[in-house]
Amino acid sequence: MRKEADKSLTLETVEEACELGKTSLQRYQSGRSAMKTGEARRVFEYYGVDPEQIEMLLEHVERSRKRTRPINEIVPAWFQTFLLLEREAEEIAELALTMIPGLLQTEDYARTVLEKGLVGSIVDDYVESRMERKKVLEGPNPLRFWAVIHEGALWRMVGNKDTMRAQLFHLVEMAQRPNVTIVVIPNRLGAHVSMDTSFHWIRFDTLLDPLGIIYTESLTGARYLDDPDEVTQHERAFRHLTNAALSEIDSVRLIKDVNRNYCE
Repeated sequence: MRKEADKSLTLETVEEACELGKTSLQRYQSGRSAMKTGEARRVFEYYGVDPEQIEMLLEHVERSRKRTRPINEIVPAWFQTFLLLEREAEEIAELALTMIPGLLQTEDYARTVLEKGLVGSIVDDYVESRMERKKVLEGPNPLRFWAVIHEGALWRMVGNKDTMRAQLFHLVEMAQRPNVTIVVIPNRLGAHVSMDTSFHWIRFDTLLDPLGIIYTESLTGARYLDDPDEVTQHERAFRHLTNAALSEIDSVRLIKDVNRNYCE
């Protein structure tokens, strides 16, 4: 069954040749389920991977299966849709009023947030899942991410001072990435157009879907809005707050100033 890789091959062709179920490769690529070692061996052999490399790769597959639970066993069903959209998006803009956005959280910050939630004994799995999500910001074609963060989220003590120092330092580092934009809404702005609603504005190919989808989350569920009028209202709110926020340079300066407070 050994065969050299061919760019014209489709997932369906590989699934049939390797005796995999339909959509199996899509699930493995998205992280919704883990590949078994027997399946992995057939795929590697089909693509003509060197036998010695196959054995090494199979060790990684086996370790991954032992370490990682399927994503559908970790996060609630209403959040799984968001994870799929996040991986497929070209750009996500997030308005974060109460905490640091998940894609920008450090492991300690994320753990503290999740421990205070309703994740119970599976907090380690939730933390691992959140850290894994951050890979969308890396690679040759990373997600473009806009974060509009309220100043109050910088001052809210999550964990201890060490946790906050590391988190704010991480924000400054992330702000240097060309695909990441971070701006801060200063406390002095006062009342604004979206005071009680944090949300994500998820966009794909702008030619095919110029408006995108709005994602809002509550304690027990989420809403996915694709009605043009609703998306447009959220877009206007986001752009208004982006204009009202500090510049990127001044936002980083403020983050550093707040961080110095945690150093005292």
